[in-house]
Amino acid sequence: MSALKLGTRGSPLALFQARLVRDRIRRASGTAPEIVVIKTAGDSDRTTPLEELGEVGIFTAAIDRALLAGDVDIAVHSLKDAPSSFERGIALGAVLEREDPRDSFLPAREGETLQTLPPGAVIATGSLRRRALLLERRPDLETVELRGNMDRRIEKRNDAGIDGVILAEAAMVRLEQTIPREVIAIDRMLPACCQGIIGITVREGEEAIVSAVSHEQTMRRARAERAFLRMLDGGCRVPLAAHSYVDDATGALVLEGLVADRDGRSVVRRSGRTTGMQSVDSDEAVGEDVARTILDDEEGAALLRAMRS
Repeated sequence: MSALKLGTRGSPLALFQARLVRDRIRRASGTAPEIVVIKTAGDSDRTTPLEELGEVGIFTAAIDRALLAGDVDIAVHSLKDAPSSFERGIALGAVLEREDPRDSFLPAREGETLQTLPPGAVIATGSLRRRALLLERRPDLETVELRGNMDRRIEKRNDAGIDGVILAEAAMVRLEQTIPREVIAIDRMLPACCQGIIGITVREGEEAIVSAVSHEQTMRRARAERAFLRMLDGGCRVPLAAHSYVDDATGALVLEGLVADRDGRSVVRRSGRTTGMQSVDSDEAVGEDVARTILDDEEGAALLRAMRS
């Protein structure tokens, strides 16, 4: 049997994640997949703000098309970049154990924090969510667009007129970055849905190819957070956030979600938890229930309508 082919983006972070998945599969099966680099829409255009790029799944669609065409057998994604629903014929076969889901602030001047920044300081971020939750607490700050691979994003803090950047801590950890930074508490900046989770997609019916490497607790969290995202039909144009954890004492899955406007002046937060027996349905239901409470809230519904218009 020929080696499986594993599709991935070509950035240093994407390749790190692909090699991590390759090595896990090799340990589980004895055979290492061949890594195939695929260029995505998000890689081709590194200047346009993400919310202005029209394609759904700008960092994943080209890879999943290759999967459906049979050009690759496995696709590796940062799950936070994946659309809330995969194309027909594609399934989420596995997830690796979640890395730190928090965001990090990399200051231009060592020792500075988000709290100590002077009014008018300029922060670079490519995320509407990060912008909104930053401005919710510090409306006196300014933000500018941030695109490019991780090296470029990190270096952006050294540009003239930039006082710092906000990035995913998971990426910093995976790339073994030792740059001094402030890791932002979850209650100050709720993460993106599935931030820190590496997802592995396969063709429907072929989940057994990767099931041995999947982390059960992370899969529970991924299902709940993706259900929240799917229910609100969220994408790059809507500042949404969700974070879940499993209560060690009860086994219940707890989820907090929010929707905000782009300037952080209005933020609607809701939370929920599973009850009864653990199941795929109950994990997805808690994400849907939290999303529904936001939709049922007059302010939350108005925010979503405004963001989509």
